[in-house]
Amino acid sequence: MDNIETDPPTGNGFFQTGGTLKADAPSYIERPADQELHQSLLAGDYCYVLTPRQMGKSSLMTKTAARLRGEGVHVAVVDLSGIGGDAGSMTADQWYYGLANRLLRELDIQLSLGGWWQSLAQSPPLSRLMDFFEDVILGQLQGQVVVFVDEIDTTIKLPFSDDFFAAIRACFNARANKAPFSRLSFVLLGVASPTELIRDAARTPFNIGKRIDLADFTEAEASLFLRGFGNGGGNAERIPVGIKNTHQEPYRRSGPCPRPSGANGHQSLAWPAPTDVTLLNAGRLLKRILYWTGGHPFLTQRLCVQVQAEDSPHETPEIWVDRIVAAEFLGVGRRTQDEHLKVINDRITQTGAHRPALLKLYAKVLQRKPVQDQAQSPLHSALKLSGLVKTDGQGQLVVRNPIYRQVFDARWVRRLRPTRWKQNTVLGVVLATAIGFGWWIGAKQLTLRSGGSVVLASLGLPFPEPETVEIPAGSFSMGSPATDKDRQSDEGPQHKVIIAKPFRLGKYEVTFDEYDVFALLIKNDGGCTDGHEVTWAQDEGWGRGKRPVINVSWQDAHCFAEWLSRKTKKAYRLPTEAEWEYAARAGTETPRPWPGELEAACRYANVFDQGSVEEIKKRYSGITWESFPCSDGYAFTAPVGKFKPNIFELHDMLGNVWEWVADCYHDTYQNAPVDGKSWEDGMTCDSDRRVVRGGSWINYPLYLRSGFRIRINLAVINLGFRLARDF
Repeated sequence: MDNIETDPPTGNGFFQTGGTLKADAPSYIERPADQELHQSLLAGDYCYVLTPRQMGKSSLMTKTAARLRGEGVHVAVVDLSGIGGDAGSMTADQWYYGLANRLLRELDIQLSLGGWWQSLAQSPPLSRLMDFFEDVILGQLQGQVVVFVDEIDTTIKLPFSDDFFAAIRACFNARANKAPFSRLSFVLLGVASPTELIRDAARTPFNIGKRIDLADFTEAEASLFLRGFGNGGGNAERIPVGIKNTHQEPYRRSGPCPRPSGANGHQSLAWPAPTDVTLLNAGRLLKRILYWTGGHPFLTQRLCVQVQAEDSPHETPEIWVDRIVAAEFLGVGRRTQDEHLKVINDRITQTGAHRPALLKLYAKVLQRKPVQDQAQSPLHSALKLSGLVKTDGQGQLVVRNPIYRQVFDARWVRRLRPTRWKQNTVLGVVLATAIGFGWWIGAKQLTLRSGGSVVLASLGLPFPEPETVEIPAGSFSMGSPATDKDRQSDEGPQHKVIIAKPFRLGKYEVTFDEYDVFALLIKNDGGCTDGHEVTWAQDEGWGRGKRPVINVSWQDAHCFAEWLSRKTKKAYRLPTEAEWEYAARAGTETPRPWPGELEAACRYANVFDQGSVEEIKKRYSGITWESFPCSDGYAFTAPVGKFKPNIFELHDMLGNVWEWVADCYHDTYQNAPVDGKSWEDGMTCDSDRRVVRGGSWINYPLYLRSGFRIRINLAVINLGFRLARDF
């Protein structure tokens, strides 16, 4: 079967995610391949459909077979996996007999096959099969005959598979001398390349057959799925209305480490429950599903089933779908637990000696490097048949969809690629050097990781860079809506911003481990281009290593990006303010990207929490503002990655430390760029006009909102940064 069997879906029965779709299934979507295959078979062509699993091959076969039968064509559908057999359990004679018996049943031909077969016992099995096609099938049936042969990849391990495909080719060649053979056509379907299926190019049927390509659903084709949402496709999805504006006066702001605002006080910031719901066009749900699946038939139906099966009245369609995707596909271990993902994972990991070359090719595609598809290349064919990649309109290989890009990412590639002797040698040198300079590492307050990176970078060898994740292109409403009771004057007017191209953003804030390498080497590496002198960043006694670097200025952060770009030949930079907010919101429109009220903050961010108030007050005087009503386990900075990420897999976008961005500060968004670029306004910014975002471990709840922004002119104890990188 083309699909991995799954449990029957819940819902209204419109969608189906397991097995082959029936010919009259309401969720069957016709693609160009349907018409092409139908017309080719009516014209008498031989055809083959070789694509990854769960692309709808068997459903296409079932639909086309039913259509042909309705037009008077004799049709046989043979699933070779049902015949059985491998290299040792069946002889060629037994296998061909099983195939002939299945054809008799499919074509409803009455014949005592055992006697007929035995009467030709002196003939080779292949000769008997040819006689069967000519004397039995074409001899007893009038009109056109089409034989669909599914799961042909099950023949790969058969020692006589070449003979089987040679028989199909012989039927085609017989058309030249025997007219009845012109009435017989074959369709071969499976997950294999022609070179895998038959080793003798002179006997292959694939160079006389017509290839039928099965593409992912387009948005127009997938619009049929709108019928599956609600009652007959009604618009039944709901979202909350805006939050009532009850806040009367704005909070004063004096920097990342705020002072109490005196008589104003601080009211509770718990989120009110929605007071009403509105109907939302199901098209938004489907569009977000297609964003994640890229139109992959199985994945699209599967997400539609999940969305249709549950009610989510308090989320936008985008957040709703993103949450389901994260739960279904992006969680820890899903690559080997989810059946669909496991098939892809296993197909790559079980490629034997070809695995290093296959992973090297995929790594290039993953990095968006131009890779022109080569139809005759075994590596290209293997990678396409895994389902991970497809060919775009320009003939380039691209990752099939964002789900695959996040699941089968660079870390997955690195884990699967074998360690080379050269890499082991370099590691040995690094370790030996680290031991030899142990006293120096300790004196410089370095960890083993940062000390090793210093050695590598000094030798011109690759060293660990900040881990980044891909942020997809898209659009969002920048700023806070007037209905946000905590909205400040510089958070508006709210305006649509389009991020036209994907970019990469630091998964974590830059750590001391990463920054210390730069701080030690920058002078010997030519310094900062603007002449700025970098000083050693103090950790306030909280620890270095994986904690976010603090006490850094905007110029320090900018110089770090320049230096790292020179060292790695990659385009590192500070994110623009629009990019930062787009990534922080991650598709959400609420003040904070996580679900729930303020009590939920400690699961997602290192905040000024009730569990650390007393400890912070002992160290810093004048703190009277309210805390988050939860405990996160950290009084000051926390090591990066300790809290749940957002849907883009970004950690600590709110809380832990404030983050520098590239833009100059403007006191409103009037005339702000709408293309996501840095807002310089044609002027040179001093550090006191640079923007910081995200709030920190010492700030009260108003500051920890996706839309909150301030300017600052100091390198302070709760201010760091993360880097962006262009492709």
